[in-house]
Amino acid sequence: MTDRVSAGNLRVARVLYDFVTNEALPGTGIDPDSFWAGVDKVVTDLTPQNQALLDTRDQLQAQIDKWHRHRVIEPLDVDAYRQFLTEIGYLQPEPTISPSRPPVLTTKSRRRQARSWWCRFSTRGSH
Repeated sequence: MTDRVSAGNLRVARVLYDFVTNEALPGTGIDPDSFWAGVDKVVTDLTPQNQALLDTRDQLQAQIDKWHRHRVIEPLDVDAYRQFLTEIGYLQPEPTISPSRPPVLTTKSRRRQARSWWCRFSTRGSH
């Protein structure tokens, strides 16, 4: 059984608690008690939403399982399957991007884009 430490309302694996508290946080200016209080708040705030998403996943999986059980000896009809998945909300239409409202790029996505561009650029002459 994993050794756990209390951090607010959380029970955190000691190895994670020790790593964050003793190795990750020092030098950041973030107090360990404040950090764990923030994690506790995030977990508390998001638990209902996470549970609702898990419930939705279970409902979708039950519908998918039922669909397959009823067609176990039939060959897979990809178009019918795609339509079924769309009807139950498992598949969603691709979002359209309007030229007048391009997607917002975060700093992280800009860095990823730049890194991707640089990798392609820097390897061109190496073939």
